[in-house]
Amino acid sequence: SCYGTPKKLPTSEKDNIDLKHPYAITKFIGEEIVMRYASMFKMPNISFRFFNVYGPRLDISGQYSAVMGNFLNQKKNNKPLTIVGDGKQTRDFIHVDDLANAFIKIIKSKCVNKIYNLGSGKRTSINTIANMFNGKKKFIPIRPGEPKNSLANISKLKKDINWKPVVSLEEGIERFHELTKQLTNLFNAAIIVGSLMVAAKQPKPLDKVKNNLKGDVAKQITKKTGSQLIKGGLGRSTTRII
Repeated sequence: SCYGTPKKLPTSEKDNIDLKHPYAITKFIGEEIVMRYASMFKMPNISFRFFNVYGPRLDISGQYSAVMGNFLNQKKNNKPLTIVGDGKQTRDFIHVDDLANAFIKIIKSKCVNKIYNLGSGKRTSINTIANMFNGKKKFIPIRPGEPKNSLANISKLKKDINWKPVVSLEEGIERFHELTKQLTNLFNAAIIVGSLMVAAKQPKPLDKVKNNLKGDVAKQITKKTGSQLIKGGLGRSTTRII
């Protein structure tokens, strides 16, 4: 964000800092404080300038949540995908796994008191991302201060720690969708387990419990663990489900 609207793409750590947006100012000031403290008190430090990070635990709510999180939330709730402007603006998306690998490599290296861009080195339009989510589009007005394009020059980091991003955008978004399905199934299973636990305390036939449950996950869990739950108590069946 500290690069604002860059005049050069890809943008390197040596390119001009553009602090027109208040958000960019907060990021840059934080970096300056840490770097100067590190220099004065001989404290080992690395500053990473993140580009557009996505992956598990991404914030999916709020006006300024990341575009991936917005799309995921809107897709889940059967709402149109809101796209700022014409959607032709591009961003550099990096998966959190690649981010974490860079952290590990930099910790193990001898690099100290340096600043690095951390992105994928590839740019993708917002329209392309929306197409990957396969939903209806809704275009909304441009927000002030947002750059048309951003792209990280990551050659410095690649050279210093022999790192490169390996998760493609297609793979990363597929993981995103798969994780959402797993979490949904887990949530449904938790509801089912709760219903079975209540049913186990009632003199209610198992068939009637089944009729109160919905979905494939419910059928599988009731079939495999329902009888053990009624006969054997809660602890054993809960262990089987987990």
